[in-house]
Amino acid sequence: MIFDSIRNFLDQPKMYRPFAAVVPFLRDTSLATLTPGRHEIDGERLFAVVHHYQSKPAAEGLWEAHRRYYDIQLVTEGVEEIIVAPIETVKKTTEYDAGKDVQFFSGKGQPFRMEDGLLMILGPQDVHMPGTMATTPSAVKKVVLKYLVDSH
Repeated sequence: MIFDSIRNFLDQPKMYRPFAAVVPFLRDTSLATLTPGRHEIDGERLFAVVHHYQSKPAAEGLWEAHRRYYDIQLVTEGVEEIIVAPIETVKKTTEYDAGKDVQFFSGKGQPFRMEDGLLMILGPQDVHMPGTMATTPSAVKKVVLKYLVDSH
């Protein structure tokens, strides 16, 4: 899991070299104006999914992890927490669904406050619960870049 600012991500290309394909999209796209749904960037290798929702209590959230894609999550409006835990510290509650690239878990983790200007990169080893409220429910607009694990 990587938690950083978008500015640092763009200004430190050597540090984030495995994710270099994401840079042109972040530099050339007004994230705040993207409409909900899927946006093609580089076919199945890299695409964006835009979500609008109300953040919720952690008790209503779902722990998830993905095997095929990294999640690069960016909140463009509102505030939420993403709770993260290493996969070896949680319990799986479903089998992996290859068609949806998701598996669900239960457990506990560390919350990270997400707001405009920040990003989080989550790999297959990072179980996460997105969309939880920081202190009170918030209307959230989020861009999730899905980057194929085998791309680099």
